[in-house]
Amino acid sequence: MLFNGNRNLMRILVVRRYIGAFPLAVTFFLITAAGIALAWGSNLIVAQFPLPSFWNVVCGIGCFVMAYGVAGWMHLLSESEKMGIYGAVRNTAPMLFSKGN
Repeated sequence: MLFNGNRNLMRILVVRRYIGAFPLAVTFFLITAAGIALAWGSNLIVAQFPLPSFWNVVCGIGCFVMAYGVAGWMHLLSESEKMGIYGAVRNTAPMLFSKGN
């Protein structure tokens, strides 16, 4: 288990050598950093409230999901990805909210 990180790094370097391009996009690191920062911020916010541990977890997850959703929609998704999500919701909504269900 100690060498898994080194093994993965070697795999990335082999792909870089044979393909000539870095296999991970810069956006991968941006999205990961944004998720970590939002999780840390959610933890700081929820820690201010004297909640039992179960509700602390539920509120922390809810806070993170809302913050990540807003950050993703506003900054991390491209216009084509937003239009794809919008189209999927638009096509699915009539099935979910029709009286037949």
